[in-house]
Amino acid sequence: MAADIVAWLRHPVDMSEPMRIERYANFGTGEAWVSRVMLGLLNVLDVTTVPNRDEVKEGLGVVFQALAEAFNDLRSLRELMSRSDSPATELQAAYSSFYVHLWRAYKDRFQKSVPPALGYDVGFLWANDKTFEAGAATFLAAHPAVGTGLVEMLGNDRREWQNDLATFRNEHLEHQQPVDPALLATFYRLDSAETAFENVWQAIEDITAQLLSAHFPPGIELVEIPENERDPIVPRRFGFRVPGLGAMSE
Repeated sequence: MAADIVAWLRHPVDMSEPMRIERYANFGTGEAWVSRVMLGLLNVLDVTTVPNRDEVKEGLGVVFQALAEAFNDLRSLRELMSRSDSPATELQAAYSSFYVHLWRAYKDRFQKSVPPALGYDVGFLWANDKTFEAGAATFLAAHPAVGTGLVEMLGNDRREWQNDLATFRNEHLEHQQPVDPALLATFYRLDSAETAFENVWQAIEDITAQLLSAHFPPGIELVEIPENERDPIVPRRFGFRVPGLGAMSE
């Protein structure tokens, strides 16, 4: 059985009153995004030489909370879609809430927290194509240690799913502008919502891991743990290896 989340919310109150503690969530590390985005990336961070680790950890916490809001919306969608009598207006509102929270986690919370804490500006990822190309070139010139693999991945994400998600959220949900009906129809499906959630949290994981790996001490490499070798309780994706030794550690 997956481990429960052990994070709790503490609400500061007057010192004469008892402190109130509430349970943070009713999902745990059995959810891949929980074990990989929060716990797995913290594990990677601990191997780096990043000086301001507390700031990075705080940023990851902000992203985790935002993803949790989207995940709770997704669970509500699953429940609504499992019933044959769910009202259309309730379904539409649930989809809107999910995509708004998901885009906020990616475009707003992540962009403004984790990369800046690590000394990077990746705002070009959410810009138009011309600005993206110019920003990618500037990023590579400023951070050659990160490598071209990250920028190539960002370009692929934009083409494969991010641009469509941005169009749906910004033009349809936010500004109520005309959008291709065929594109709209794809987003109002549970399988599309599930895929969108996976695309976003995995992009956050990939970007953060690559930025963190540029801060590894000499001689340490980031490696991906084969799925059949991951801990079923906390299935982290990444481990570490020292070339020449052959051993891998989580």
